[in-house]
Order: sequence, then C-alpha cells, then structure tokens
Amino acid sequence: MTRTKRREWDKKIWHLLWPILLMNLTQRFGNLFEGVLVSVNSTDELTITSLCSPYIMLIGNVSYGLGIAVNAMTGQLDRDGMWQKCWRRATSTMLLILVSFGAIMSIMTLLLMYPALSEVPELKMTAMGYMLPYLLGSPITLLFQVLISAMRGLKNSKAGMWMIFVSVPVQLLVGWSCYNTFGLAGLGLGSLASNIVGCIIGISCYKQHLNKESGNERLPKEFAKQFLGLAVPVSLSKMVGPVANTTITALVLSIGSVYVGANGLAGRMEAFFYMPAMAMGSVAITLVAQEKSEESIWPLCQRLCLWSITPTIIMTIIAKLSDDVIWGYISDDAMLIAAGVEHWSICLWAYVLIALEMTFTGILQARGCGMPLLVVTVIRLWCVQLPVTFLATKFGWGAKGAWFAFLLANVCSFLTSFIWAWIKIKGEKKHECN
Repeated sequence: MTRTKRREWDKKIWHLLWPILLMNLTQRFGNLFEGVLVSVNSTDELTITSLCSPYIMLIGNVSYGLGIAVNAMTGQLDRDGMWQKCWRRATSTMLLILVSFGAIMSIMTLLLMYPALSEVPELKMTAMGYMLPYLLGSPITLLFQVLISAMRGLKNSKAGMWMIFVSVPVQLLVGWSCYNTFGLAGLGLGSLASNIVGCIIGISCYKQHLNKESGNERLPKEFAKQFLGLAVPVSLSKMVGPVANTTITALVLSIGSVYVGANGLAGRMEAFFYMPAMAMGSVAITLVAQEKSEESIWPLCQRLCLWSITPTIIMTIIAKLSDDVIWGYISDDAMLIAAGVEHWSICLWAYVLIALEMTFTGILQARGCGMPLLVVTVIRLWCVQLPVTFLATKFGWGAKGAWFAFLLANVCSFLTSFIWAWIKIKGEKKHECN
C-alpha cells in the first residue's frame, strides 16, 4: 500500500466520517443527560432506567438491521440510476416494514418487561410510566433511524447530522421540563418529542431526493433477497441482544441494586469510548462496498481498524487514570462511585476490542454478509457473558465475576469477527485469482 493510496483513503474516510461522528457525539450527550439527571436525584430512578434500558434497546436497536438494508437498497438503486424510477415503491415498502416492526417491537417489549418488573414491585408503576412513551412511539423511533440510513444511501450523511443537531436540544429541553413536572415519565416524553422533530426534518431532506414525475416502476427482483439477507440476521442480532441483557441485568440485580445502577450508567458512558468505531462501521460499509480491487480490500480494512481504535485507546487510558474523578463528577453516592470504579477496572479493557469488532462486522456487511453480526452477538451474550454471569452469582464471585464475564465475552466475539472477516476477504481474493 503506497503513501498516496493511504492518503486517498484517509481523505475518503474523513469526508464520510465527520458528519456521522458529530451526529453520534451529539446523540450520546443527549443520552448521557438522562442518566446524569436521574443519578443526581434518585438512585431508585437510576435503577429503573437501567432496568428499562434493555427494553428501550429492543425497540431502538432493531432499526439498525432495517437501516443497514435501507442504506444498501437506496445506495444500490441510486448507483444504478434506478432510484428516481422506483422511489415510490421503495418508500412504500420501507414504510410497511417499519410500521410492522414497530408494532411487533412494542408488543414484544411489553410481554418481556412486565414479568421482569414484577421482581421489583415498589418500582413497577414508575417504570411502566417511564416506558409508555417508548412503547407508543416505537414506529416513530424506527422512522427516525430509517430516514438517517436512507439519506446515507443517497450520499447525504449530513442530513442525519442535522436531524440529530435539532432533535437533541428538543430532547434536553422537553425532557428536563417534563421531568420536573411529571417525574421520570417525563424523560420518555422528551425522547418521543425529539424523534418527532427529527422525523419532520428528515422527511423534508428526503423529499429533496425525489422526482415527483416518476417513481412507480417495480423494484428489481434481486433486491428483495439482498434486503432480507441483510435486514433479518442483523435485526435478529439486535433483538436477541436486549433479551440476553435483560437476563444479565436481573442476575446483577441479585448481587445488588447499586451494581445495576453502576452498570447502567457505565453503559451510557461506554459508547463514548468506541463512538468513532460506531461511525467507522458506517464508513466501512460504504468504502469496502465501493472498492473494486480485491487486492486493496485487506489493506483498506487495516486502515479502517487504525482509525477505529486509535481514539478508543486514548480515551480508555485517560478514563483509567482518572476513573474516581469521573465517577465523582457523575454522582455523589459513595456506593455508586465505588461500584463504578470497580466496573471500569475490568470492563474498560473490552472497549478497544468492541471498536475492532464493530469495524470487522461493518466490513462483512459491506461484502453482503449479515449473518456474522448475529453469530457474534449470540456467542458474546448467550454463549459466554450470560453463562459466566450466572456462575458468578451461583458461586459468589460477586460483581467482579459479572464484569469479568463482560470482558471475556468481548474477547471471544472480537476473535470470531476477525477470523470471519479474514477468511471472507482472503477467500474472495483467492477466487478472483483463480
């Protein structure tokens, strides 16, 4: 790989990366606001948000699979000059899938959440009030994410950035106002209001890419297979994850509620560590899919990994050196601070591996493989973290055993994604040579 080629890739990476990075950064600050707001007021409320977090993820993260498929579908249609010819069919198909998935996610979330909350009857009603806006607004949440993905497929990643720039201040303002008025349930109202505002902006941007004089032609038949081949396994990976996380949270709760609070708050902060890798996952899908030379794929993957892990390593080192200070700023609860510092003492080292795993699964999705993400998720959560966490509660290993399960699970999932990507890319290269 020549220096000129590296510079060319670096320019392309940065051109695609910075709008997504700013979007993710703004979104994470909005999510962190909720955790900090409740942590300084009530440990019980922090416990509720931690208990409900996997169920919110079940609604929100299923849109990731839809987003990958929508991104690929709109991008390929636009690349082949078909978008303006069949955009009406594409839009109606996406809306039908979105509404169906939204209804299914709301029902599934309610069925999973209600029995679990019965374990903490004193918090049950407050938790249900907190979750109500998320349950009713799940189609809006999916529409918000699908609009961002569709615009990326149409080479307009800045649209998603502006959707987030406007919606996050709405979330902060409405969430804070409603929290002071209605209590914890007000935070859910803030999230719903921000998604509605973001969708209005996204629809406005989306309309700019539509030719109203055309768009009624049929979608190419092969796109249905490609769409399902990406959307189904990736969506399933995002569905099985929250179910496992719910069980893991229940196991951690048996160790102590303060550890659930620490784990939930750490979960809100951890995304900052591998946030560049989250953005790089989207960049990887675009660049690897567009790269025509099989000889250049693996060097490009190495470059993408370097971009992903460098900031994660720097932030992890800073967090480790100042963990007690950071947790002291977040909460004044001594037990929560101690639990958070203990959590980071083990789990921080997994963040670099998570960053690499995100990049490798993005590379595989760019090569048309949606199944690896599902397999990696099952291995990480169901085959490693959940069983080891159960053993930690069974044999009295305490919270350190649960945190070690998290670290071990991410080591296994990273190795799986790396080996899968290496075999896939080397196999394609060998096939081209033959």
